[in-house]
Amino acid sequence: MIIGNGFDIDLGLPTRYIDFCNSQYFQEIDKSSNIIRHIVNKYDINKWVDLELEIRDFILDREIAKEKNQPVVYDKSVIDKNKNGFFELNNILMDYLKSLDYSAINNQSTAAKLLQAIGKNGYFKIYNYNYSDFSKISQLLGFNNLKYTHVHSSIKESSIILGIEDNIDIPKEYCFTIKSHNPNYRSSNIRYALEKADEVIFFGHSLGITDYHYFSDFFLNQSGNNGTPQKKKTIRIFTYDEDSRLDILLQLREMNNKKTNELFDLNDFRIYCTSKKEDVDDINRYCQNLINNSLENQTERLRDAFY
Repeated sequence: MIIGNGFDIDLGLPTRYIDFCNSQYFQEIDKSSNIIRHIVNKYDINKWVDLELEIRDFILDREIAKEKNQPVVYDKSVIDKNKNGFFELNNILMDYLKSLDYSAINNQSTAAKLLQAIGKNGYFKIYNYNYSDFSKISQLLGFNNLKYTHVHSSIKESSIILGIEDNIDIPKEYCFTIKSHNPNYRSSNIRYALEKADEVIFFGHSLGITDYHYFSDFFLNQSGNNGTPQKKKTIRIFTYDEDSRLDILLQLREMNNKKTNELFDLNDFRIYCTSKKEDVDDINRYCQNLINNSLENQTERLRDAFY
């Protein structure tokens, strides 16, 4: 199971970047570095901001200027100030997330019901792209032993991995913004897990540009772009509404060379919208099937058959 920020939001946790930017934590951030001023200015203009995209754009704007033969000076003192600003942003975001009231999560939300079904099922490994404390969330929902990995670390470890991906060309002076260059970065082996899995669930993950590289090969293969996939998979994507459903389909279209129809044909593939009343019954049936096909129930069936 792949968890994105929409999971926390469905639980009622204000973990969006805009929630952070609207908080006192962000309002009081040191604005002496260019990188922070860039983010603050974008927020002031748009009243919305994606921190990782703005970090990327801040660096690429300088590269574009260089290509136009405009002077771009990588002065060490300026770089150092931007580096300090970048890591201060990490720390302040972490402080904000630690301040949230986890006891207020909505245990009647779709996210909660699905996680409870996953917990009872017993087969799934969870890969969490959020920074929030998932152990606290799962305990509040009645589970203490779920198998999960925080792909970009979390506030529980007092380290979060904010930044940009390896496939973006940036000057070496800004390599500290690359996620895999973070000293806390560890391999999650998620590509291998996706390849071996029979069933894959995405909840609240946009499949967007910042995590694109984790999933592009998976969806490319399952769409038959490298020949008929070795294994037909059950793929379920949980998103919020029709707009986000279409956004995800456009992302998949980019990943699989415009063969989204073959993704449907070659797999048991379905997108659920948690805000659509017409999807509620199907979601409930799916969750119940996860429980019915649990490791515990399968073990009992085998035991009954044997004896």
